[in-house]
Amino acid sequence: MIKLLKNIEENYLSSPDVVSWNSVSSPFYLWPSIYNENEWDKQPHLKLKRLQMWYTFSKQLKKLQVSEVLDIGTASGQFPLCCMLQGLKAYGIDPQSYFLYSNVDDYKENGLDPKKYLFKGDVKSFINCFNESIECISLLNFFHGDDWNGRDLEFLKKINKKVKYLVTSYPKNLQAKKILDTNYEIIYEYKQLARYEDHFIFKSKK
Repeated sequence: MIKLLKNIEENYLSSPDVVSWNSVSSPFYLWPSIYNENEWDKQPHLKLKRLQMWYTFSKQLKKLQVSEVLDIGTASGQFPLCCMLQGLKAYGIDPQSYFLYSNVDDYKENGLDPKKYLFKGDVKSFINCFNESIECISLLNFFHGDDWNGRDLEFLKKINKKVKYLVTSYPKNLQAKKILDTNYEIIYEYKQLARYEDHFIFKSKK
């Protein structure tokens, strides 16, 4: 996994392309610490979409005995941390350093160096470098976003039969939905306030 992540980071940093998504929609601001529930309570909708979802999915992945997770579009890297707190190996990639290392104190609280788990990268660099199997990939608050730029189809073709579990919402692209439905089945659903924001754990049918 580390070799893949370093390749993704190198590919991303050497690419002339612009960043292919905003890891947090405007207006940009940083997430509170996962240990500061009072701050999250001031934003209950955000808490449902982020903190509660991170904890819920990390616990569900532990129940499934998933051992390793790659979180694409990880933003602050707090979902990988929640997974690690459940005993999983977890890593994240994101194109924006501003967010990627914005919650280093949460990592340090647990004696972890975030730079061992969080790497620069975007969807294109992942697609360019990925040619192996990963047990679980997560894309939280991602497929339904307007900044996806049609890469959902390319992404799903790339990971097909190489990823056992996928944690995400449904993509907008109809061809991408067909690939997802053909190759994966839903085994867990996390409902949000808007239907298009609902997230699922998909398991490969192979």
